[in-house]
Amino acid sequence: MRELVKRTKEQLTQSIFPPLLVIANFVFEFLAIHPFQDGNGRLSRLLTQLLMLQQGYGFTAYASHESVIESEKIAYYQALNKTQVSRKTDSENLLPRLEFFLGVVRQQGLKAISISTQDQIEVNLSPRQLNIRRLLQSEGQATRKRLSEQSGIPYDTVGQILQKLVKMGKIETRFDERDGLCDDLKKHPETGR
Repeated sequence: MRELVKRTKEQLTQSIFPPLLVIANFVFEFLAIHPFQDGNGRLSRLLTQLLMLQQGYGFTAYASHESVIESEKIAYYQALNKTQVSRKTDSENLLPRLEFFLGVVRQQGLKAISISTQDQIEVNLSPRQLNIRRLLQSEGQATRKRLSEQSGIPYDTVGQILQKLVKMGKIETRFDERDGLCDDLKKHPETGR
């Protein structure tokens, strides 16, 4: 493992090979080494995500590598088996694994594009944030206090959620004299939500 990590760092730093090929090779070797009794596949997908983010593939933060592989589980194991059978032989063939890996990355990219071009705000919200957004959609406007009471979410946390929704451009705030805070909300004027 130490040798694999060292070689991968060197290859990524020296930029001799495209980063995706280096990452694909790292994952293949990691799975072949199989350093743990259980959980190597899940860990390899997390490490893939980390390495891709470190190399500037920011779209992976919006479209999970894990979810794409889960939807293609049979093809994943077929590609892995085909490459592991010939590993360290004269007829070693990494092409099935590489094609599968690059296909997953492509699907991630397409998912990220889909998310960014549509108003899929719910994909980017936590359950609490989604709860507040839905309350606002049904009420049209509400104070932070009212949202806190209706949702059971602490008042200060509601304030943080509202700030995020304002930054995302999904709601608008108005100053409410009764509360003395900028927390009276209404539907966003452009989207009607």
